[in-house]
Amino acid sequence: SGGLMAASLLWRDVDEETTIELLSSQDQDERRRHLARVMQLSGDNAPDCALLNLYSQCLQFACEVGLTPPKVSTLLSLVRETHQRATAHYLTAMKSFDFFRTLLMRHAVHRPPYSVELFTLEDLKRITHFVTQTSVRSDVGEYGAHTNGLMCRYFHNYRLFQYICTDRHILNLTTFTSYTEVPRIPSPLATATHTVDLGTKEDIAARAFREASTGRDVYAVLLEALNAHMEQLQSDLTRRLEAQELQLRNKLAVVEGKIAALREGPVS
Repeated sequence: SGGLMAASLLWRDVDEETTIELLSSQDQDERRRHLARVMQLSGDNAPDCALLNLYSQCLQFACEVGLTPPKVSTLLSLVRETHQRATAHYLTAMKSFDFFRTLLMRHAVHRPPYSVELFTLEDLKRITHFVTQTSVRSDVGEYGAHTNGLMCRYFHNYRLFQYICTDRHILNLTTFTSYTEVPRIPSPLATATHTVDLGTKEDIAARAFREASTGRDVYAVLLEALNAHMEQLQSDLTRRLEAQELQLRNKLAVVEGKIAALREGPVS
């Protein structure tokens, strides 16, 4: 079967002596407790229970198809390594299966130091079917042995394993209102009114003194300029009010038209 590669999973998690003891044990409960100690599972929480069931069913499958101790040890490590990678990196079912298949192939081809020939082609078919298909429907399973309703099928129940074994992340989101100063939108030019620029107070005073230099009364000049300014303001205000009144009348006419149409009802 060729030399071992550097990344071989053979005897990594379960040594040879322990594997033989697990396979030779006839007491299912004792085998389960022994497997829990080897895999460092307490069995008192949901993730550990799920993984213990997974490894127990892998061991049962290995017994029923007659895998040798080296293959059993490697299979348990393959499943464990795949599950740890999937939960640590949040892999999809397809990516997780690709990772599992890559590990499996590295233990089925004699190509040192990259791979080691441990599983046969028939082993590959049985293992792949075991981890992907649904539970069997009869006492005599697909592997030519009594399966007793084996229901592991890791990838068939992938989302369930992910939900149970993946750490939950809780996002605390806090919102707040932010006020941002925005530039004022200028009024359209259509609403602008024509005004006569009479200048500032200083301009009016300077013009008054110029008029006074010609012999006119300063007070009369100032009064005349102020009157002209007030008349302009009044004219602008009148035009603005008239425009607003016209706008209101138009809106009122539209509303009255709608009311009249409703009162008349549909035309027969």
